[in-house]
Amino acid sequence: MTNWAEKATANILHLSRANNLAEALREWVTTGGYEDSHNIEEVCELCEHEGLRYQYEIENLTTRKTLWVGSTCITKFIPLFENGREIIGEEAKASLLRRRQTEYENQSREERAYELLNTLAQTLPEKYAQSAWRTNWALGYSAKQLLMIAANSRQLGCTFNSADFRINTRREKNVGQVKDLEFWQYRRLRAALPKSRQSSLDAYFRRKNAVGNRL
Repeated sequence: MTNWAEKATANILHLSRANNLAEALREWVTTGGYEDSHNIEEVCELCEHEGLRYQYEIENLTTRKTLWVGSTCITKFIPLFENGREIIGEEAKASLLRRRQTEYENQSREERAYELLNTLAQTLPEKYAQSAWRTNWALGYSAKQLLMIAANSRQLGCTFNSADFRINTRREKNVGQVKDLEFWQYRRLRAALPKSRQSSLDAYFRRKNAVGNRL
């Protein structure tokens, strides 16, 4: 018996109805639960693999016991379903997990952003009471608006993460505002830019800094 199977057997059989590992694994499914610890210190509760950042919750359909496991254990050993259909093959399962991870992360970004905006609205209603601050989250903000959110968050001691927001670069006026930023401001807001824009704007600020250093 392999080291993986030994650990999995020890960790899952007592939570399952089946008496052997292969049958026990078929009793478990993903719940949709997902955690991003933002570090690499988590441990898979099935195989005890260390150094995980992302974990997914699985549940036994009979005993209703749950475990938090890594994506590799799911793609290799745990049944995975989409719209009632079982996904077959490690590559297909890994692709589905990546899509779900993106969905989970977008939801988490939205929740953190709304929490911050609500705090700002309660504390600084003269600036943030308008519902547009929340309804525009999906569309994105201008660089000036996001700088204001960052500055007011710092004043109130609130955590501001630019990756939880987006700068609307579909409007050229907003792109112009980005280019007018100081380099330290750009670095603070960079994560709010679409990835398709980051490389070109990085190059723009490198050129801008090079010219500034020669003056």
